[in-house]
Amino acid sequence: MNEVLPVAAEGVALPLLEDGDQRALVIEYNATAAPYPSDRTIIDLFRDQVVRSPDAEVIRFGDSALTYQQLDERSNQMAAHLSSTGVGPGRIAVVFMEHSLEVVVAILGVLKSGAAYVPVDAATPKGRLATILKDIADGTDGRAPVAVTQARLQSVISPNLADIFVLDADFGSILNQPDSARPSAATPDGAAYIIFTSGSTGTPKGVVIEHRSLVNYIWWAARVYSSGERLAWPLFSSLAFDLTVTTLFTPLITGGRIVVYLGDPEVQSMVVLKVIDDNAVDIMKLTPAHLAMIRDRNLETTRLRKFIVGGEDFKAGLARDITKAIPHPIEIYNEYGPTEATVGCMIHRFDIDRDQSASVPIGVPAANAGIYVLNKAHQPTIPGIIGEMFIAGDGLARGYFNRPDLTDERFLTATDPRDRFSKLRLYKTGDLARWNSEGRMDFLGRADHQVKVGGARIEL
Repeated sequence: MNEVLPVAAEGVALPLLEDGDQRALVIEYNATAAPYPSDRTIIDLFRDQVVRSPDAEVIRFGDSALTYQQLDERSNQMAAHLSSTGVGPGRIAVVFMEHSLEVVVAILGVLKSGAAYVPVDAATPKGRLATILKDIADGTDGRAPVAVTQARLQSVISPNLADIFVLDADFGSILNQPDSARPSAATPDGAAYIIFTSGSTGTPKGVVIEHRSLVNYIWWAARVYSSGERLAWPLFSSLAFDLTVTTLFTPLITGGRIVVYLGDPEVQSMVVLKVIDDNAVDIMKLTPAHLAMIRDRNLETTRLRKFIVGGEDFKAGLARDITKAIPHPIEIYNEYGPTEATVGCMIHRFDIDRDQSASVPIGVPAANAGIYVLNKAHQPTIPGIIGEMFIAGDGLARGYFNRPDLTDERFLTATDPRDRFSKLRLYKTGDLARWNSEGRMDFLGRADHQVKVGGARIEL
């Protein structure tokens, strides 16, 4: 390393690299450039799939189901209804609903209108919901957000904080709207969704994800997880957790199917076990805590073939137990990524013979992601030395909603180590990691007082 380049105040100085080992770790490791439709939105990709498989079932909830064509038409009607009330680009719609067919219709309708959706769990306490609604209003010049909800949840939302749209009560008005497709108002650089992180003991902060970042992630996830197959995915986890983004959108662009489960969030284990007992899905995204719930279940006849695990430290012993419990070949992936990097930015496929450490590695970067492990002097670490993870790439969030101070604190500018004349945008994760002897990365917890419980971030 021959030079540390100065950067603007509060930036990070990454060195130009000439040493072979350092170059391999920092540059070759991050050679992740891959093509994806960066000029399109997730709605465009969904509509492509509608053309390919209009009559295939796309979503099922109990005895009710929709085909791709029906879901497209219903979400067209939803978008038209929202647009007729002034919802469009620059607006924000809070989706405060229980799991159902309609929640997917609502999300697609919001996106087609050009607005961004904010998923809020139906079990969210009134106080936290009010804080989120007020934060949105404060960030949009006092303009109240639209809240899309169901009649049984309407009383939870104060009419002083949101323009309430009760989907089931207004169903007749929606059906009167045209079901034909019209140009989506969404754009690649427009906000697709805002997820509020930090648990009940912390102040919620909204992470703004643009369509381009969402498309980059889902395009990669479709290639890695679906691999050309039309898989059935269970929608059981909270919409407010970004791990659910994978389950929601990956099947919609691959010809897959979503099987919806409704359960008490306070008894999450019952929902997870129902998914297993129903034996109706091929792939499941869940936290290690969820996976541990099924370890002692009889899995000899399960049709599940793929598990995507994320949100917490993933112990290798748990991965081994699940692998041994299922008689047919399975794939278990450890996916790492903060909400600020659009769901996932690193991946490792578990190998029962090779992975002998206590925890499953978080592996290598996803497509178009850059991962840097830096010491306190912001120098790249060598294998075996702990450092803090910084993330670059197309998956980075726009920033925190209505929090420019926090955005400036966590999203930094650095000189690109490959080119002194280029800049990198980095997200400071607060996560600790180190390179292992095989050139993969091990996750080692937090550098602060934040923890994850069931995939939710909580400040202690």
